[in-house]
Amino acid sequence: MTKSTHNQEYYTRSILQAAGQEPSTYSQVSKLWWWNHTNPSLLRLSKLGIAFIKKYTQMSVYECELSEPLKSRTLIQLGRLMTCPYYIYKNDHILLLGEEETVMLKLHADNLQQYLDNLQL
Repeated sequence: MTKSTHNQEYYTRSILQAAGQEPSTYSQVSKLWWWNHTNPSLLRLSKLGIAFIKKYTQMSVYECELSEPLKSRTLIQLGRLMTCPYYIYKNDHILLLGEEETVMLKLHADNLQQYLDNLQL
């Protein structure tokens, strides 16, 4: 699996479309929905972003309780390797918008570090 060619702009427009909103509101919401909106390749959602998705769209959001708490190394790898938008909470839970990534994480027994290490290979 390689890093997705989709970025924050693509996903923001897709989310707006799924919610029936005008794409012209992109600039208003993009800074609010992404944890680091200055780096368009990072797909980590903010609390407002995931709340909007859950409330206003029918998009599937998959929750995984991680087998161990997140480490700094894991967060760095997430930013480099994750191919779908995600949201982290409680330091040991992750919400994913990608079905394929969720299945792969479940196959690694919710061990995110192991999954990311295998992606890196």
